[in-house]
Amino acid sequence: MAEQEAKQKTQTPAVTIVDEKRIEKIEKKLDTVSKTATAAKIQSGNDNLKWDVDFRTQVDNIQYKHVDGSKSKNNALLTNRLWLGMGYKADDNSSFHGKLSYNKAFGDTADHGQSNTNPGYANFDWVTNENATDNSIKLKEAYWLYQKEKLFGADIPWAASVGRRPSTDGLPINIRNDQQPNSPLSHTVDVEFDGFSLKFDTQSLTGLTGSWFKICGGRGLTNA
Repeated sequence: MAEQEAKQKTQTPAVTIVDEKRIEKIEKKLDTVSKTATAAKIQSGNDNLKWDVDFRTQVDNIQYKHVDGSKSKNNALLTNRLWLGMGYKADDNSSFHGKLSYNKAFGDTADHGQSNTNPGYANFDWVTNENATDNSIKLKEAYWLYQKEKLFGADIPWAASVGRRPSTDGLPINIRNDQQPNSPLSHTVDVEFDGFSLKFDTQSLTGLTGSWFKICGGRGLTNA
């Protein structure tokens, strides 16, 4: 009899008491942690404005000989150049890119548009960031970029953008300045401009590796 009772006690499963309130608290904590992790992932991913910095101090020795035989020189032209780049990815296809520029000669705050020979191009909008001028921070780039892998279902990657375009600092000047190439066409037109561009990758159509077709347009006003 005693042996049977011992066997019954051994075979009887233990009853687990479920604390519903405790489980509910744990679920709430897990939900909060999940939301926090998602927010951190978004912040460290693409859904915020990213900044990058390019700061350079430069010394140039300039020697000019003019057509009339006169000479101009500066044995030590010192400049500080600061670029603040920015980027924001709105979704899988759309992104914003911008760049603020500060380019100043040491000890110089003059209005060069008044000191140059008429009409004075140092403050001209197309080259205002390439010239060392005063203490002001100027807008070098600001544009929206839309990219897609297919054009109306065809295997033609394309892109469109509008704003202040990245149209300077490409080949070969990027090699001299040891920086990333900015515009593949700047060896032809190395000026900043406000406008639009539309680009189609034609590699799948032509069979030429890396081939593309691009249309650019903008408007420029002189200070004359």
